[in-house]
Amino acid sequence: MSEFAVPSAPTPKQPPQGPALAYNKPDWSSAAKLKYSFEILKNGAVVQEFVGPAREFITVGRLPLCDLELEHPVSSISRYHAVIQFNDDGKAFLYDLGSGHGTRINKKPVDKHSYVPLTEGDQIKFGESTRLCIFHTEFTEEEEVPEVTKKSAILIKRKQPMPVEDDEDREVTWGLPEDAVDEDEEDVDENDPKAIEAAEKRLEEKAAAQKERMKRLFGDGDDSDEDSYYDRTGAAQKVETYDSLIEKQKMTQKRIADIEDQLKSLQGSTTDEEEEEKRQKASKEADDDDLDSYMEKIDTVKSQRPSKTNLQKELQKLTKELPRLEKLVKLTKPTEY
Repeated sequence: MSEFAVPSAPTPKQPPQGPALAYNKPDWSSAAKLKYSFEILKNGAVVQEFVGPAREFITVGRLPLCDLELEHPVSSISRYHAVIQFNDDGKAFLYDLGSGHGTRINKKPVDKHSYVPLTEGDQIKFGESTRLCIFHTEFTEEEEVPEVTKKSAILIKRKQPMPVEDDEDREVTWGLPEDAVDEDEEDVDENDPKAIEAAEKRLEEKAAAQKERMKRLFGDGDDSDEDSYYDRTGAAQKVETYDSLIEKQKMTQKRIADIEDQLKSLQGSTTDEEEEEKRQKASKEADDDDLDSYMEKIDTVKSQRPSKTNLQKELQKLTKELPRLEKLVKLTKPTEY
């Protein structure tokens, strides 16, 4: 019987080796200490969620070897497109490996071969892909929170230009509507970046609406950043501060008291119509009396000024102006008072 050689088992084929990754990690490289992930959106819907491994860096590209493999319409995504690098604090950085079609973070192109920090909620677009990658991380910049809070709505100051007063009888509005209500500052958790961001957005919308209302009122585009009120009654702008508004309020209150005293003293006196009758009567009697007597009667009529009518008009205008001054004083009151 002839002997047959037993064939050896076939050697398994080795998977094709991809091109070498042309990337050298930096000296500060460290394994990711915090959880991070990517949400992949297409046409506004989440089509994939990638939870990143705890490694020093991950690769992004169209090769199956990449940690985050992305589809590549018309090859707009490079084989090795970018790297997500981590440091010892757990902060993530995007490093574009010189891709052909570039990378955008929050719609802004990033420089190639440079480390760009990533923060919670950043929107990343690789090449011309129709998919959007939303970055999520547990890392928070604790040292940056006070800076964010500083410019947030809880400390923002309101700015309103003053309306133009063309004549004395026009009602003084001080740039406030009749139903203006002073709003309290928002309570925002300074340790919650999302809450701070939401508060900032709400205040930006309020400021934009207020600015638009001022433009409609005044018909100009004055974008002055001066943190004070303006009195536009003169040719040049006059800054109205808390102290100047307090002074105006006191002067208005004093003038109201003076007018009320004058009106009390004029109770029972003649009105403007009665004074006119006196002048006409005095003129007729001048034919019979001598010149000195006539002048004496004219002086008597003039001595009755100011008239009750003028005082009442002024009092009415000032009583309308005073509440608006009080509102402005409250709005501009510094926090240390």
